[in-house]
Amino acid sequence: MEQETKSLTLPNLVKTVYEFLSRGRKGYAPARNYASQIGHPCERKLVYERLNWEEKALTSAHSQMIFRLGRMFESDTIRLLQDAGFAIVEQQRPFSDDKYQISGKVDFRVKIDGQNIPTEYKTINEYDFDELDSIDDMLLSTKSWVQSWPAQIMIYLFLSNEENGIMLLQAKQSGRLKQINVKMDYEYCESLLKKLERINEHVKNKTYPARIKDLSVCQYCDFKAKPLGNCMRPSASALTKPPCVESKVLRNASSRPGNQRSRL
Repeated sequence: MEQETKSLTLPNLVKTVYEFLSRGRKGYAPARNYASQIGHPCERKLVYERLNWEEKALTSAHSQMIFRLGRMFESDTIRLLQDAGFAIVEQQRPFSDDKYQISGKVDFRVKIDGQNIPTEYKTINEYDFDELDSIDDMLLSTKSWVQSWPAQIMIYLFLSNEENGIMLLQAKQSGRLKQINVKMDYEYCESLLKKLERINEHVKNKTYPARIKDLSVCQYCDFKAKPLGNCMRPSASALTKPPCVESKVLRNASSRPGNQRSRL
């Protein structure tokens, strides 16, 4: 007599994973500004981050997958650097500053000639990898998150009282690496500190800066689905970049000492 074969019902692995990621989403009330955000061109959004965090869209499961992939790439690159003979220290070391109400984490530091050089690691697509060769290229990017990168490492340099840093980029498709050496830029850093002071003053008084002029920034805003984040109207008015970008970066687009780079 033949045994009955039980039919096997295969679960939907992808759906289960995405549901798992969606369940883990939470919003948090930030007590400080984040270094990774301070370079964003819209100051109103940065105030929303502090005052209206409950209305911020939660990170999608798809975006969480991208972030997880980025962390995997970073871990592998750190191992590669170590295998190549570099000492990697202070991975994800947190820092904070009470005066400017800012906090963040340096990805890692590379020990070079007795100095621990702050290093920010970013994974990017192939097109941006080929286009970004300097800090100025990042500041002049049309992508708000790329514009934020120079501010992030500049704040790290300022708070740790250091002159040199490294932006390490990796193309996600090919794995190519590119190093952009960063020199402390006091003029640019001063503009960031003033920006922090303006944001903190708004948070203290529960007020908001003007809306941004560049409406293309709004399409990626985490607050765009909420009434307070609806900047898509002609009357919007605010700067699209820090003042120093228009007056300084365009003037010195190829002459800064911080624009040294190398590709691997």
